[in-house]
Amino acid sequence: MPYDIKSRAGLAPLAVILIVAGVAVVVGGGLYTWGRYLRVQPVPSIEITSPAGTDTWTVGSTHTIAWTAKNVPPGNKISIAIRRIPPPPLPAEGQEFDPLIFTNLENTGSADWTISDMYPTGTYILEVNSYASVPVTNPITAESAPFAITRGQIIGGQKDAHGCLPAAGYSWCGAKQACVRPWEEYCTAATPKTAMFTCADSKTISATFYPTDDKYVDLVLSDGRKLSVPRAISASGARYATADESFVFWNKGDTAFITENGTTTFSNCAAAAQSGTQFTNPSGGYGFDYPPVWKAAINRYNNSNSLFGPDANSASGLGGVEVFPGQTSIDKFLGGVAAQYDSKINIAVDGVTAVRVHYKSSAISGTEVVLLKDGKIFNIYINSEKSEDISLFDQLVSTFKFVR
Repeated sequence: MPYDIKSRAGLAPLAVILIVAGVAVVVGGGLYTWGRYLRVQPVPSIEITSPAGTDTWTVGSTHTIAWTAKNVPPGNKISIAIRRIPPPPLPAEGQEFDPLIFTNLENTGSADWTISDMYPTGTYILEVNSYASVPVTNPITAESAPFAITRGQIIGGQKDAHGCLPAAGYSWCGAKQACVRPWEEYCTAATPKTAMFTCADSKTISATFYPTDDKYVDLVLSDGRKLSVPRAISASGARYATADESFVFWNKGDTAFITENGTTTFSNCAAAAQSGTQFTNPSGGYGFDYPPVWKAAINRYNNSNSLFGPDANSASGLGGVEVFPGQTSIDKFLGGVAAQYDSKINIAVDGVTAVRVHYKSSAISGTEVVLLKDGKIFNIYINSEKSEDISLFDQLVSTFKFVR
């Protein structure tokens, strides 16, 4: 005997599908089945809330891509892709940029995106996909409203195509794949070597040398100044000076001093022992030397991991070492991390090829060095943008060793 679904269930007229077990009807937002009771099986969905259809985003600027997920399985990952809407007449299939923006993101509902200069001015659509695993099958997909990407004039605090702030003196360093101030940091691909000098009157000097490209030394002084000083002629030791000789940094062995306008301003400077304090993590199979102003401890939650920094303990630290077994590729490892990378330099650590990168996520940013050895990723990181912290971090990394 047929049912009058509208009168019995209080619903608008519906498309009815007869099946052996009963009746199934489709309503926007769910699949309803008629058996003993009217039951709903929620349909997963995603809605992109940013960008909006009226948005215009500029190359070099950072914006938040935002979405709302409903009934999506909690373990699903998120990928975000982009495509350009070509103006008529439509060109041949294909595009001049990488369509993938992010992969393997957690489903947090948002991701910050710095728009690179690979995207020409035009109208675009973002696609957010939720999926259970790779290779991706049956993704839950949503598209944004069309929005514009443009190349605007750089003014004030606006970033350039590489995300640098020209108004603040930053420019793109291709060798380091990072934004630098030329008077503060030498643009070179050479591996840095940092020494810490303790001077009279409680002053300090952090000096970063580039042994294979010894044209500049980068200094961070205890009074807050940062300078990149060119190498100058010297009869003995290493001498770095500005063109007018108003600032001179002298270094011979483990000693150093600075003169400014003929007056010694940093005197009796002695380098801290390069070995620092030795630390070994037997479970992780590695060790390193940390500087005197830092501490180091084995992570209480995973004894293969370690933490270090000014006030590090077994539960927290400014940086640390993480070990990830079952890995086959550094690129695959980085691709599975919900962060943006704007720097990537190949270096060697204890004879093993490594990658030094700058990272930025929604909550933190900093520098990490990633190594792959014996099927394990060793991720050495520091959650800081301060030059003095990065200098100490580089010093620690230079002493990193694998132990048996």
